[in-house]
Amino acid sequence: MNLTLNNKKTISTETGLHISEIDLTNYIPNIPFELSQFVVDVGGYSPDEFHDEREIWIITNGSGQLTYKGVMYELKAGQAVKFDSNEVHTIKNTGNKILSVISIWWKDE
Repeated sequence: MNLTLNNKKTISTETGLHISEIDLTNYIPNIPFELSQFVVDVGGYSPDEFHDEREIWIITNGSGQLTYKGVMYELKAGQAVKFDSNEVHTIKNTGNKILSVISIWWKDE
């Protein structure tokens, strides 16, 4: 089966973050999670964020420095990280190429 992703509008910030939500509802009705891809320009970063949802990031390209629960971690392509709800997290692209991340989030019920 070929899957054509229905990307919603890309949102860009002045910090070098570009987010594209991905809509899978045409393929999976009542899907229990949401999905996006984001890229961070070289030297760019994601602003601090926290939310009610739990989240997983899968690093698909590049490398960067994650700050989560006040601790810094080095991440690179092929790694994944999980976030608890309402915990502040941010990532900075410390590499020399675009940092690409797939984000999956959901609410615990």
